[in-house]
Amino acid sequence: MLLTGLIGRPVSHSIGQTVYNRFYSSSGIESMYLSIDVMTENLERFVKLSKENFSGYNVTIPHKVQIMKYLDSMDPAASEIGAVNLVRNCDGKSRGYNTDYLAMEKLGSGRGLNFENSSIAVAGTGGVSRTVLYYMARRHPEAEVTIFSRNPDAAAVKLPSYVLEKGYEILSTKEMSQRDSFDILINCSPSGMWPETGESPFIESAILNCQAGIDLVYNPVDTLFIKRLRELGKKAVSGDGFFIDQGYESLKLFFGRSVDEELFRSTADIAIRESIVNG
Repeated sequence: MLLTGLIGRPVSHSIGQTVYNRFYSSSGIESMYLSIDVMTENLERFVKLSKENFSGYNVTIPHKVQIMKYLDSMDPAASEIGAVNLVRNCDGKSRGYNTDYLAMEKLGSGRGLNFENSSIAVAGTGGVSRTVLYYMARRHPEAEVTIFSRNPDAAAVKLPSYVLEKGYEILSTKEMSQRDSFDILINCSPSGMWPETGESPFIESAILNCQAGIDLVYNPVDTLFIKRLRELGKKAVSGDGFFIDQGYESLKLFFGRSVDEELFRSTADIAIRESIVNG
């Protein structure tokens, strides 16, 4: 039996073990999904050792960028995006993928959002932020994108070249009070994620001024940001759909074949609802 799993630090917020292991049991897949807290100093060692007993694993904060240098190869899309959220091991070799991008494609086409010619604020500069920025540059080149970071100078150096080529502005989160008028707000940071559920990635005036908001945090589903959008009657897109979409794409890569999509989605939906009740 080959294992699957999630690596990051922390991973205690993830409901992946519940979702994937229930799905494996229901669909007769001989595997087990583990959530593993991996320190940065142990990342290279984990990548090496995992080749023996993991068919693949998801990657979350803070390893989505750094892990790239330890892999044997990269899917071209993941390489262009500059972030990996899934590693597949095959024949003793590791290969990095980005299923977040596939999930972003679905979100962009199926939620009634109009990115074209819109002003968009993106909070965060990590792996999922790179995916969103790549999507905007590729699919909605006319959108005006502003990135908010706690350390904009460092972000400007680390972000991939397509961000600079598009001329996206990178500002400090402290400058949000001076730049708070955007059509769409997208949270790609951990702000509001369990257990820090009292945080919001955007200030009140930005939420008041926007038309719609997307929060890619999925635990909790109803973050403080999402709740406030709904209170104001704004279009609010929570992160559960994104989580499920990238999860389904992950399964296909883990096992190199199609799996029961309907069963996976229903399994994930139930687990997410349970986490809301129990949380």
